[in-house]
Amino acid sequence: MKNWKAILGLILIFASGMAVGGLLTARIIESRIRHFLQSGPDAVAAFVETRLNRDLDLDPAQRQEISRIIARARQTLGDARREAQPKVDEAFKQAEQDIRNLLKTDQITRYDQIIARAKARWKR
Repeated sequence: MKNWKAILGLILIFASGMAVGGLLTARIIESRIRHFLQSGPDAVAAFVETRLNRDLDLDPAQRQEISRIIARARQTLGDARREAQPKVDEAFKQAEQDIRNLLKTDQITRYDQIIARAKARWKR
């Protein structure tokens, strides 16, 4: 009869450890992804070059050419992003306004808080 308490205790300790470990891992991964995305295009380009060099064992000529290709792609993507950004901003602005128009007065304040938190998280 005493053994079931010990077994149950061990199961609870093990399950708690799994839950805490999973939550911590998720937070660390989220933090690293956010940091990587917010580091900007230079960091992303450096990461891609380093990864390709490591995984493909590139020779110096290949590294140089890949560096040029990545720089060209960064420029093209930056141009496309600058061109599309006003349309993206307008789509978000319109969606926010459309949602706000559907809400009751007491919901609008909470909605504005949700939007403010989301924008603050995006800027971090």
